[in-house]
Amino acid sequence: FCAALRIIESVRWEIVIMGMEPIKLASIRENPAALRAVNRQSESYMGLVDSIRQKGFLGSITGRKKKGEDGQEFVEITDGLHRYCAAKDAGLASIQVDILSMDDAETLEAQIMMNVHKVDTKPVHYSQQLRRILSMNPLMTEAELAAKLGKSAQWIKERLGLVKLPEKVAVLVNDGKINLSNAYALAKLPPEETADWVDRAITESPSEFVPKVNGRVKEIKD
Repeated sequence: FCAALRIIESVRWEIVIMGMEPIKLASIRENPAALRAVNRQSESYMGLVDSIRQKGFLGSITGRKKKGEDGQEFVEITDGLHRYCAAKDAGLASIQVDILSMDDAETLEAQIMMNVHKVDTKPVHYSQQLRRILSMNPLMTEAELAAKLGKSAQWIKERLGLVKLPEKVAVLVNDGKINLSNAYALAKLPPEETADWVDRAITESPSEFVPKVNGRVKEIKD
């Protein structure tokens, strides 16, 4: 976020940060010009809601204070629509908001820049961090880690499986050339067989690829 602000400042204008405040969700409104809609049915969003229910709302969103036609003051979201909606669905009453001072044009530019410079954690990198958490907490089980993250034990098991993939295959997963369902299946194979399945993992859909891999895994076990 700070990096994005520095880039924004260098482009045309300067954002004035008024300070962080706990704001009631009832006093926060979505920006009608939001760049990304919220998919409340997606796995990542539902996981975010579960995480907030269990661990609370960490960090803050950004917004600016405005007045409605009725003269009532509210906070309009600049960045953090998904986290705001998740906090709302998790039943929170208030969240922390970084209050910024900017006009309509500056708000739109800020939204664009903040989204452009967001970097998503790559799947295998994420899995490596999960493994690191477990290694730093030897008494923690995978089931306990799943509960802390608001995920299922199966989700954790599949995610941790990605750590076993050869480096060249992991790069393909991180680049999105192999979808996660196929990557989870690949990770079940012995390392010496993985390379033979990579091309199919790239080109075949999960409905085609996963049953084939599961069949091969069963052959190996038998």
